[in-house]
Amino acid sequence: MSRKFKVWDKKENQWFIKSEDLKLFIDEDGYLCGYLWDIEKGWNETDIDQNRYIIVWYTNLKDKQTKDIYEGDVIKIRDQGEELYIIENYETFFRDSGYYEGEMVEDWSSPECLEIIGNIYENPELLK
Repeated sequence: MSRKFKVWDKKENQWFIKSEDLKLFIDEDGYLCGYLWDIEKGWNETDIDQNRYIIVWYTNLKDKQTKDIYEGDVIKIRDQGEELYIIENYETFFRDSGYYEGEMVEDWSSPECLEIIGNIYENPELLK
């Protein structure tokens, strides 16, 4: 089973828009790769500028609106007060927030206390 991801385009300053002519995937070494459709040749592997794109992984968490939470998302936690966290990755979130994976099974199985308020790519002002 492959992990879910999305791709931030640093040059265009937007999320990579899915296309029927270009398919992206991550190879076994963790590099972003792509296949480009050519009407005469079919699918051909194409070079991807690794410095242009950022791979953003799904954390297997959802917020109260059932939106997928990805690395780089800024979330508000409504538990005992409100706190903001930037999701670096799944493991870092639970370590830095003081929650642990064992507690997550009980306390975080329903995401009512998690709310995505933005991400570090589209909303850099949230980093201030």
